[in-house]
Amino acid sequence: MAIETEYPELLKGVRKLKEVRIDLQIDDSVIPVAQTHRRIPFHLRTKVDQEIERLLKEDIIEKASDRTPWVFPVVVVPKSQNKEEIRVCVDMRAANKAIKRTRNIAPTTDYIIAQLNGSTVFSKIDLRCGYHQIMLAERSRTITTFATHVGLYRYKGLSFGINSAAEIFQDIVKQTLRGIPQVLNINDDILIYGRSQEEHDMSLRQVLNILKKKHLTINLSKCVFNKADVKFFGYLFTKNGIYPDPHKVNAILDLEEPKNLQK
Repeated sequence: MAIETEYPELLKGVRKLKEVRIDLQIDDSVIPVAQTHRRIPFHLRTKVDQEIERLLKEDIIEKASDRTPWVFPVVVVPKSQNKEEIRVCVDMRAANKAIKRTRNIAPTTDYIIAQLNGSTVFSKIDLRCGYHQIMLAERSRTITTFATHVGLYRYKGLSFGINSAAEIFQDIVKQTLRGIPQVLNINDDILIYGRSQEEHDMSLRQVLNILKKKHLTINLSKCVFNKADVKFFGYLFTKNGIYPDPHKVNAILDLEEPKNLQK
């Protein structure tokens, strides 16, 4: 299956889930807070400018031009895989005191193991900037307003600082895939599996079709297709059974022996 030629829409930017708008539940008894802007170091300002422009271009944020009772500072941190690139993170701690949590159940390890029992073929799909593909209702955007040296902006979709974002996103993706056999998700990772090649391929095709229909996009570089084993949720699932993820195990085995032991 050639994803690039059969499903080119899935690879175009950061699209938005069709017909879904999230209305955050705000506790009106909590007094809005407009926090002081944290100065961004001069040597990082050009990179922040570029990141803001990228987020605007991909329709992830918008200029906050109306009333802004909530305003939060940003923290600029280097990306783990490329220290030359930065991530602009909004400090949402004050906002989360007013945002009511949404309680949705995520799959447990036991459930995942039971579902994958006997499977021999696996694929894993990564949704590109997954949270940002879920749009917020207009009235819920104000509480995501953040300040930078170039002005005030707010998120148009879910952002990582929102305390209920993980539960909301998990449930929305689950409902989007509802009815498709041999598929489950943990946040933006979608796992497709099958006891046979035919069973796997049928479910994979259905997943790709629904993602296309719902206007979602994927990160092809992080996807794997048609494999005899796959890493998922801290485990290595194979046609011969389940094992701990070797990368996780090595992190423990490579720990240095303590050198400051008190006698």
